[in-house]
Amino acid sequence: MQANSMDRVQNSYGRDLLSHTAARNRSRPICLANRIISTLSLAVSLILVTSAGHAVPMTNPDPSLYGNDTEGAFVFPSSITDMRVNKGVDLSNAGSSFGFYFPGPASPTLIEIFGADDSGPPPDQLATIDFVAGTVTDLDVTTIQANFAPTSNPGAIGFWYMASSTGTPLFTDPGQNVTSGGEDFAGIFPSLSDPFALVVTFEDPLDPNVAIFSANVITGAVPARSVPAPVTVVLVVIGAFAYAGISAWRRRFA
Repeated sequence: MQANSMDRVQNSYGRDLLSHTAARNRSRPICLANRIISTLSLAVSLILVTSAGHAVPMTNPDPSLYGNDTEGAFVFPSSITDMRVNKGVDLSNAGSSFGFYFPGPASPTLIEIFGADDSGPPPDQLATIDFVAGTVTDLDVTTIQANFAPTSNPGAIGFWYMASSTGTPLFTDPGQNVTSGGEDFAGIFPSLSDPFALVVTFEDPLDPNVAIFSANVITGAVPARSVPAPVTVVLVVIGAFAYAGISAWRRRFA
């Protein structure tokens, strides 16, 4: 009787031990999955914040005419043959230049709209962009200001400004401002009266309260309120797939 009782105790202890071991083994993948999810979430969040380029709202040049800064980096041309740009304020020294670029490359090609010879007082300086022909035309003297690869589907474009004193361009996409650590020096403000008009301003890197340049896209463009950089899109997609895969793994071992 005593031996049978001992056997039952040992068998019960063995079953409990096996059950505890199995439960612990099942919990290991879940704990590991939780750690991986937490690590991925933190890493992606940090990278996304960094890639955002420290974008901050800029001062509205005229709240009676323009809405608040979209905090976006790009605009969409609504006219691919006649996007007109008018120089507004230019407080920089002579020789500054302003233009647009197609986002994507780490060092984008700078396409000039206003150059050193366009130093007359605004609003005399006016240019038109024809994406189909691949030209920027100075309407003041009716000459070609710049040429670029023609396209009938330009997609989003950004703007840049460069003072002759620095020789370093500032971009509407703060992620391109690598020499300043990705600081934001530009603002895009939509017109309150015309859905296809906006104003682009650049602020002085040494004094963020001073707008050193502004260009009014008087027709043919709409602001892109949220156009993430390509690296941001890739990170979001990778994070989504990783989360989905780990979630499936957790359900499998639950």
